[in-house]
Amino acid sequence: MNSKTLETLEFNRIVDIVEAIALSDTGKALVRKLHPSNDMDRIKAQLAEVTEAKAILHTSSSIPLQNMHGISGLFDKISKGMALHPEELSQTSMMLSGIRRLKSFMDERRDIAPIVAGMSASMYELKDVEDEINTCIYNN
Repeated sequence: MNSKTLETLEFNRIVDIVEAIALSDTGKALVRKLHPSNDMDRIKAQLAEVTEAKAILHTSSSIPLQNMHGISGLFDKISKGMALHPEELSQTSMMLSGIRRLKSFMDERRDIAPIVAGMSASMYELKDVEDEINTCIYNN
C-alpha cells in the first residue's frame, strides 16, 4: 500500500494504539512490524482468528494474560546463561503460572474458538519448575 493510503487509513495511529495495550515487549515489537496485506487467504485466516477472539471476549469477563511484562529481558538473560535474581525468579514463576492458567482458559473455550484455542497447544506447562522456584524462593 502506498503511504497516502496508509495516512488516509490512519494506519500508524492504529498501530500506536494497539502497541500501547500490548502486554509484553515482544508483543509491542510484533505490533510495530504489522503492515496491511492484500493476500486474501491471510486476511480470511486473520479475520477468523479475530472473530473467535471476539467470541471469547463476549463470553468471559477477563482473559488471564497478566504476568507477561518484562519476560523478554528474562529470556535474554537465560539464553546467555546468566543467573536470575530472586525477583526475576519470582517473575518467572508468575509467568509459568500465567501460562498454565491461560492454557486451561483456552482449553475451556475450544468449542467457541478452536483456532485461537489451538494456539495454546504450543505452550508448555512447567508446573514442576514453577513449584521448584517457589520452594527455593519462599521456603529458603
